[in-house]
Amino acid sequence: MQKSLLILLSKEPYSFEKTSLAVVTASKAAEKDVDVTIFLIEDGVLATRPNQKPARGANFGDALTKLIEKGVEVLAEDLSLAARGLSTDKLLSGIRISNISELTDLIMEKSDRVIWV
Repeated sequence: MQKSLLILLSKEPYSFEKTSLAVVTASKAAEKDVDVTIFLIEDGVLATRPNQKPARGANFGDALTKLIEKGVEVLAEDLSLAARGLSTDKLLSGIRISNISELTDLIMEKSDRVIWV
């Protein structure tokens, strides 16, 4: 049975080092054939914006795109997107809209390990 990892990201991508740690962890796990899902919630959904231009450091949108290309599933919680005025039709390609019900299923039934950043 394939191992699975759920990473919940609730921090704004450019204000905490932990978001970079989440990307590295997801990438390394995917390289080891772990089924990885990143669930963006609260301020974590700010990472879904296309054409990000960070003042310094790596571009988090580019990092998410590379993870998606590696087979990592990236989900964005619908209420968090709405609360921040983010349009669901203007997200980075490959990000799927989700909800708390699916998050509950991921935590309780579908993930071997859960990390909340």
